[in-house]
Amino acid sequence: MREEILQALKNTFESHIGWHIMNVNIMLDKSVGVAEHPDTLQTLEDELQKISEYNDKLEVLSKYF
Repeated sequence: MREEILQALKNTFESHIGWHIMNVNIMLDKSVGVAEHPDTLQTLEDELQKISEYNDKLEVLSKYF
């Protein structure tokens, strides 16, 4: 059961990273599609912060468990 829980966490973190990477790519490639975000740079920084947070969680998971 332990391994399944750890794998589920890993999958979740990787999924969130992928989600936020896609958001960044969309904003960089199709900036017209993000008109509701008047501060594009701040929005990109927020997405990068989320990627960083989930990446940190993945690293902790790998290192300690």
